[in-house]
Amino acid sequence: MNLLKYLINNVVIPLATVCFFIVGCLAAFTSALIEYCVLKKLFMSSYVSFISPKIISVLLVIILEYFKIYFCFLDGRQKHIDSNFFPPYSRLLKLIPLGLSLFCSLIFSVSTLYMSNYNEESINSTTQQIESQLNTDINSINKKYDRKLTKALSPYKKNEQQTFNDYRNAQHSGIYSQAQIKRFYKSYLKVRRIHNKQRIALSKEFNDDKNKEISDLKKDARVKINNLSNDKNSIYSNTVISTFLKNLTNIFSPIQKFNSILYFLIVCAIGISTSLFLELVISFTFQFVSIPLDKLLPHTNIAPYSAKFAAWCDKVILTGIQAICCVTLVFMMLLISTRNLTASHFIICFLVVLLLLYLKIWYFHLIYFSKIL
Repeated sequence: MNLLKYLINNVVIPLATVCFFIVGCLAAFTSALIEYCVLKKLFMSSYVSFISPKIISVLLVIILEYFKIYFCFLDGRQKHIDSNFFPPYSRLLKLIPLGLSLFCSLIFSVSTLYMSNYNEESINSTTQQIESQLNTDINSINKKYDRKLTKALSPYKKNEQQTFNDYRNAQHSGIYSQAQIKRFYKSYLKVRRIHNKQRIALSKEFNDDKNKEISDLKKDARVKINNLSNDKNSIYSNTVISTFLKNLTNIFSPIQKFNSILYFLIVCAIGISTSLFLELVISFTFQFVSIPLDKLLPHTNIAPYSAKFAAWCDKVILTGIQAICCVTLVFMMLLISTRNLTASHFIICFLVVLLLLYLKIWYFHLIYFSKIL
């Protein structure tokens, strides 16, 4: 039991503490990434040309995260040393970076999850296609009714032209009297009036039909465009959340449609919960780091072979720390360098790390037992 207690206190707890510290660092790194994404977009402007928004964002994130981490450390340190060294408002200063982180996480969550599948370029392109198709259809309808009007007026136009030719022939032939020529002229005027009357009537009839057809086309196009930019139907929302809300809505009221306000509130709740969780992990981690080691790890001694075994335990702890740091670095390098991570990336990297660790631990194990034997 004494050996087990020694191993737990001197091997397991230090490794678990290092893992916990690295988890806190990863939480701070995640919070920093969220803040960077928000601040980079926030300070992006065409008026700022002398400095890049990325540089401003990186500097602000470094200041914000370091300020937050160190104040968490000082907040935990005040319990173990004289608090007169710290100003009375030091605890309140910690709320400033916490509030900014919460605000950035909320903006990031809403921007990412609310209308997450919305693609503005695709929407604009589809809108232009709809409008272009609408103009093409309108031109086709105009040409179609122009042809129909021309075809419907063709007999009247032909009759008018014929009576006009008869009048001109009678006028220049010299065989008709003035009274006969006048009758030809009156006949031509009558046919022309009939032609004009039919043109007005048919034009009004065809224009009414044409305008109705064009109005229907414009209405359909407007509905299609409105459907593209309408977020109430949740087609641009996050699939998991929207499906959950649809199923939840169908359980209580099958007729009721998807509620976008409820979706927005859930997105805000997710953002706030994520930010609070990260901030609590960061705060607890660095307050935990501020605890003195003599209070955290009481010394446990084993008499028989304490020196050799302690040295071996130190090597195991060092190897474990190297393994944890190696895995963390590999993960961060993959996260930064690779845009689309796949399972094969993680499997290959972890297998390499595990192989190196196995060889190193086997080497320490061999040396230790060779010295004992």
